[in-house]
Amino acid sequence: MLKNVRKLNDGESACGSVNAVTRLGQTVCRPSGPWSLAVHALLRYLAAVDFKYAPRLLNTDQHSETETLSYIDGEVAMRPWPKCLLVEDGIFQVGVMLRAYHDAVVNYEPLPGAVWRDPEAQWHAGMILRHGDLGPWNMVWKSDRLVGLIDWDLLEPGMALSDVAQAAWNCVPLRPDAECIAAGIRLDDRLDRLRALCTAYGTQSDRVLTGLLELQENEIRRTERYGRRGLQPWKIFWDQGDVDKMRAEMRWLQDWIKNSQQSLAACGP
Repeated sequence: MLKNVRKLNDGESACGSVNAVTRLGQTVCRPSGPWSLAVHALLRYLAAVDFKYAPRLLNTDQHSETETLSYIDGEVAMRPWPKCLLVEDGIFQVGVMLRAYHDAVVNYEPLPGAVWRDPEAQWHAGMILRHGDLGPWNMVWKSDRLVGLIDWDLLEPGMALSDVAQAAWNCVPLRPDAECIAAGIRLDDRLDRLRALCTAYGTQSDRVLTGLLELQENEIRRTERYGRRGLQPWKIFWDQGDVDKMRAEMRWLQDWIKNSQQSLAACGP
């Protein structure tokens, strides 16, 4: 079992913080759960509208509780990030991909009674289905091009802005200095990278920053609530101290916004 690999060879398995996956030829076998019906419905819809970044659902096995998806050839962006994501064009491509996804699903409505990984999530008019785990570890790159978005298990109803905020949090990244250094990002590049993401998507940086603070607060509350109840995967996040980490990142972001007001005002969209 390989952990946190950039690329799976045929026959290899890898595990992230939640799931283990195995590559078999041009397919990937991974576990499924009660929430998978909603995910599978969306993946079928995305295939029908030719959204090019999502894997295709090929098969499901209720007996073994597994699903088989198409393999997207390329590498996920583990730290230190690949060069393609370190440059401004890389984060711009993330914004383009996210805009294409939201345009694809703007009129999509989930199946009645759909079950989500978050048992309290509910669909309301005006929402979209958020990917829910937008980070470099779930983005597949081939050469210098973004070619895939994988691991849709945390799919949930929500607001489109929350997806953009999560992408900013994890892909700019809007995180303390040590996190940027580990990824390979120059600290002075965060503003330009935020601007590139917002320009590509078509929104304003101040809206994304407000949305990110709200997202962080919601994630802290959810991890506390479900972690204490032993509900996975939030128990994993709870046990590994993610609540304290998110609180520290939220304080950092508040300070960063305060100290960057003049530059943010000149940052544009």
